[in-house]
Amino acid sequence: LCPAPCHCLYNWTFYIGLSWIDKFLHTTWPNASSADLAAASAAPYVALFACSAASGVVADRLEARGLSPTRTRKLINSAGLLGGAAGFGALSCVAPCGGGSSAPRGSIVAATACLSVAIGMAGFGSSAGYWATFGDLSRRHGALLLAMSNTAASLPGIVGNTATGQLLASTRGDWALVFRLCAGSLVLGALAFLGSEARDQLLDDSPRGMLSSKLLVAPGEPGGSAEEGSGASTAAGPTVQAARGAEASSQPIPTQPLALPP
Repeated sequence: LCPAPCHCLYNWTFYIGLSWIDKFLHTTWPNASSADLAAASAAPYVALFACSAASGVVADRLEARGLSPTRTRKLINSAGLLGGAAGFGALSCVAPCGGGSSAPRGSIVAATACLSVAIGMAGFGSSAGYWATFGDLSRRHGALLLAMSNTAASLPGIVGNTATGQLLASTRGDWALVFRLCAGSLVLGALAFLGSEARDQLLDDSPRGMLSSKLLVAPGEPGGSAEEGSGASTAAGPTVQAARGAEASSQPIPTQPLALPP
């Protein structure tokens, strides 16, 4: 699962953004109006929506011009995650440095712009980058591969939120360090995906390379079986089933003489 490391590193940043942006804005600009705080909290995710939709259009156009799917995924993933890292790096220059002082080094408008670039560009890279790669690996089992990766990538959300709370407590509100860690996580994710190698997958066509049908079809359902032999025959794949169909069609069909009336 070559996209899984990138998925985990991206989720570190994504869950920290979901959990801590409101806290960051409220503690850094306590005198801001509710309308300003609400707009600053929503703007990054409006940017995420727009950039995620745009990434699919860009990917389709790149492939239409002859770029291979592998290079398209790596190009978009790298551009998006590195752009998101740049946004978090700029945000660290606006955020407080801790030490008991919550005074910002920039305006809430500047922080909103940096957050929008960071979260929007990271979403641009993930949507048509590593996220779409699961469908490229296997059209038949892409959803299962994504579920396995997403399960592992949920752990950084748990660890990242806990670590962020402890870091802010120990540094007395060093938000700049939190955002630098987010930027570093995105850079590592881009490098991990860029350094992965694409090879032919045997998840769909080869009987030995296919995922077990028991992971996909429960016993007793259509296509499944409670017995071992039946499950193995289901997992044999379309090639083996076609061969069995051809063998069955070659057998003579028993006939009975037609009884005519007297």
